[in-house]
Amino acid sequence: MKRSLFIILFCTLLSPVMFAQSITDSLRCADRIWAMKKKALVVQYFDLTEAEKAAFWPVYDSYYSATQYMEMEYIFLLASYRKNSNNGEKLEDLQKQMLKNDVQMARVRRMYFKKFRKALSPAQASTFMQLDDTLRTMLRNEVGQGMTPQELSLNSYSRNR
Repeated sequence: MKRSLFIILFCTLLSPVMFAQSITDSLRCADRIWAMKKKALVVQYFDLTEAEKAAFWPVYDSYYSATQYMEMEYIFLLASYRKNSNNGEKLEDLQKQMLKNDVQMARVRRMYFKKFRKALSPAQASTFMQLDDTLRTMLRNEVGQGMTPQELSLNSYSRNR
């Protein structure tokens, strides 16, 4: 009896953690798919020479690594914002976190813009940053419309291919 009660209590306490882990796993899976689609779009959009590719892709990979967590965090915050639309205090806290994320992202993007300018021409670097910003905005709009990470992984950027 004690053992059964312990198992039920353990499962009850563990279920929110498992649910949160499930959300995190879904975001990671969606992020991997977005990353592949985004990279394919960049390849399709830019006609880079071999020398430009050699200079661009290491910077791109570093940029992706630097922004990956912030992007996933923003998507999680945006989904939480939608879910808590009736809780004013929670919304205020989420909005502050989203604004903080925006500031951090802007700093990282500014730093990497300088690196992209060195790897490519200033015009190409500007074009890449605009493309990246457009894709990020599209993704955030889809999350804002209520798409789940699973739906995002299947639908994101598909209209652009």
